[in-house]
Amino acid sequence: MRRAKTITATLVIAALVIIAVLFGKSLFIRKSEKVRIGYLPINLSLPFFVAMEKGYFTQAGLEVEPVPYATADQLTNALVAGNIDMTANTSTSTFMGTIEQSAGFGQIYMVSYHTQENYLDALLVKKGSAIKRIEDLKGKKIGIFPGSTNAINLSIALSNYMNPKTDVEIQQIAPETHINALASGQVDAIYTLEPLVTVAIASGVGELLQEGLNARYIVNPFPGGSYVVSTKFYTNNNTVARKAIDAMYQGVDFIRSNEAEARTYYEKYTAIKGPVVQKTHIGAWWKLNEIQKDKVQKLLDVLYESKQIKTQLSAENYYLR
Repeated sequence: MRRAKTITATLVIAALVIIAVLFGKSLFIRKSEKVRIGYLPINLSLPFFVAMEKGYFTQAGLEVEPVPYATADQLTNALVAGNIDMTANTSTSTFMGTIEQSAGFGQIYMVSYHTQENYLDALLVKKGSAIKRIEDLKGKKIGIFPGSTNAINLSIALSNYMNPKTDVEIQQIAPETHINALASGQVDAIYTLEPLVTVAIASGVGELLQEGLNARYIVNPFPGGSYVVSTKFYTNNNTVARKAIDAMYQGVDFIRSNEAEARTYYEKYTAIKGPVVQKTHIGAWWKLNEIQKDKVQKLLDVLYESKQIKTQLSAENYYLR
């Protein structure tokens, strides 16, 4: 009798296992949780590229939808509109300017920065140009990236030498045309970002007039980029958001210990290709507990003093809590 009961019990268990395998796979397979991450295809988005390629999001059970944007304005507005859940680097200046109009829409969970030595921005002139000093730019045309951020930063730098509103003509031109615009004489100088700085010099088209303007004239280190999570998304999907943020942090850790390999991931997500991958400056990142908050506050103070933002903001109000 016992043997019969044992056999019967075994058969029941086996049947349940078969049923679960055939009809209830979801009991054993964890469904991936989706998160939409907007990014700019630039140097400072590298932790996101690494997290994607090393599988950190997948390991956390996340399904990431990467959404590229051309400018920080577009990226930040997408977060406000709810079209994405978080950003992989947007402009701190743009974020703070938007916060004035859409209070509380996002919170900073990481900051990207650069220094005068490890710079990402530079003023370039055509090789052999008669322009040797910033003062020589008076009456000249300067090409810059589209969007508000670089116009703001360049204006602050130039204001140490001239009136940027009247003494120069600033033209917003597509990044892919920067080097040709300089070579052809369409503009007399370009205020551009890496990797275009490295490419322009390596190709023999441009030469440095001055590098690291942001860190030189605004604050050093310059906390120019903010990784922002939607407040609504973080509130409603706290666990998912935390997993995504932790994956980004893993990306930073990998860059710090394996920079050469990390750089190779630019090729898939950006226009940074070939030898430039290992030569371009890449900047650096502060996780939430590493942020030099006085530097971020200094940037906000300068933006307010230069009337680039209308409200004197306290950066402390915008960090993830």
